[in-house]
Amino acid sequence: MFKYLAAFALLIASVSFANAQISDNICNTDFEKIHKTLTEKYKERYIFSGITVSGRLLHFYFGNTTWTVLVQTVTGEYCTGPNYSGETIMDNMRQPDVRS
Repeated sequence: MFKYLAAFALLIASVSFANAQISDNICNTDFEKIHKTLTEKYKERYIFSGITVSGRLLHFYFGNTTWTVLVQTVTGEYCTGPNYSGETIMDNMRQPDVRS
């Protein structure tokens, strides 16, 4: 199921970002700073990166309560915005509770 969810998210993010105005997004060239903010402040973990059919690189982060997609632009910026982040409503990433 995660494979289908990831493919759907990749498709939506690539189409949405192509149509969005840059002014709605927050962009930064310092990937390490962005990664640290997402993992430490927002408690999101890096899940995977993917390349859209048009060649745009996307980085997916996921947490218990929030998620974020970073879009890498051709100028080397990493952008996100209100259409690329939000609240987690279902978590299929959790490992099953296995008890001995």
